[in-house]
Amino acid sequence: MIRSDGMMEIRRATLQDAPEIFTCCVNAFKHYILEMGKAPAPMLTDYSVELQQHDVFVACEDGEVTGFVFILPDEQADSDCMWLDVLAVDPKHQKKGIGRLLLDYTEDFMKAQGKRECRLYTNVKFTNTKEIYLHCGYEIYERALVNGYDRYYMKKTLTVE
Repeated sequence: MIRSDGMMEIRRATLQDAPEIFTCCVNAFKHYILEMGKAPAPMLTDYSVELQQHDVFVACEDGEVTGFVFILPDEQADSDCMWLDVLAVDPKHQKKGIGRLLLDYTEDFMKAQGKRECRLYTNVKFTNTKEIYLHCGYEIYERALVNGYDRYYMKKTLTVE
């Protein structure tokens, strides 16, 4: 599934995208290091492995990766949900609607897989991110400390048209 919107394209990531995905991730999350006292979890991911094991999509503009999303299956095989694991947009490309396009793409992808719920987590320190997800219809259902990261767990029911 490829979605093209004029100059913007969302497509499945390839192994060749791993360096740009990692750079995008570092740029998107590095400002949280001092606030959190450690690197945010997405900065610790081995993207070359993830690209081979999970559904990863990139937003590109003029051939440059401007953002990405990782989508994971739920741990229970018969689950009705999938996880939006990481969604990031390079700061120099923020405020263009790329994050919203990636979120919509993620939800459409999950619906196409027959899933009825999207789940995600975000760090408590990512207050802007939490507000964006709340604005997009997600609700907080749990707060938990996982591997030293204080997280809000959020979910949204996906409506199938």
